[in-house]
Amino acid sequence: MRYLICATLCCILFFCVFPVQAAEQKLPEVPETSLLKVNPDFLKIPDTKKTAQPVLKPRIGILDINKVSIESNQGKLLQKEIKARQSRLQKQIEAQKKQIEKFKKDAERQLPNLSAMQRESKSIEFQKKIEALQKFASNAEKQLMDYQQKLGQELIKNIGLAANEFVKTKELTAIVVNREMLFISNDAETVDITSDLIKLMDTKNPIKKSN
Repeated sequence: MRYLICATLCCILFFCVFPVQAAEQKLPEVPETSLLKVNPDFLKIPDTKKTAQPVLKPRIGILDINKVSIESNQGKLLQKEIKARQSRLQKQIEAQKKQIEKFKKDAERQLPNLSAMQRESKSIEFQKKIEALQKFASNAEKQLMDYQQKLGQELIKNIGLAANEFVKTKELTAIVVNREMLFISNDAETVDITSDLIKLMDTKNPIKKSN
């Protein structure tokens, strides 16, 4: 009997408590936080424009080779040496020419007293002297041209060395010879560097003063 009463009370308590627990055991609410965050600026077109860089004009140095060869110390020395050699060769030609003229006068004075064979011999000898003079003059001209070309190449080499140094110090894009320049765009800045280059060359090749 006592066991039955206890069992009945347990059943009553179970049914009274269970609805409360069932009501309290609910699924959790869905969180309001979104898993995907949308960038409000996603529709904006990105700015692809870059900051404009200043356009630098190329600086072209203009060089007058003829002026350098005339006014630079090395150019003056070159001309002086060429003229000295030319004068020396010309004197040799003039000396041979005078000898031939003397031979001609002597032969003409002797002609009346000479036989036909002797006259022919004098004529052949005279012709050989003329040919020898012409050959000497031709060789002398070639020697002078070769010597002038050699000195000219040395001058051009030193101009190139000075120009290479000048480009670095003056921030030039290039150096062109004025007589070889056909066209330069208006976008390029041209600078006549002839006088400055001559000064640079003269500092490296000063004229030695004679005692």
